Amino acid sequence: LETEGWKVHFIGANTPIDTLMTFIRSKKVELVCLSVSILNSQADFVAATRRLKTLTHSRGGKLVIGGHFVETTSDVKPACDFIAHSTTEMLSYVRDVFQLKPGPKKKFPRRS
Repeated sequence: LETEGWKVHFIGANTPIDTLMTFIRSKKVELVCLSVSILNSQADFVAATRRLKTLTHSRGGKLVIGGHFVETTSDVKPACDFIAHSTTEMLSYVRDVFQLKPGPKKKFPRRS
């Protein structure tokens, strides 16, 4: 997302939901991306994503979820705007929703 010109905040791994929600309230957040690897409780996860989606939408943003959990579990339906199965899918969704054009390509010197 940085290569697309977005200001990115990496909050960190294992961030408690309340900490993430406090951060969202303190910033003008347009997009929240979560990578989920392991769940302790599917019910708690679904409830947390409902809270996150509601808060993110109240700020005019979108919630995207991806990660290993998404690839291995199909019976849990998190509340989100998009489930990304890859970085490419996530970028395609973000470009479409926010009408973004691809970022500038870096030019590398030619090797002889």
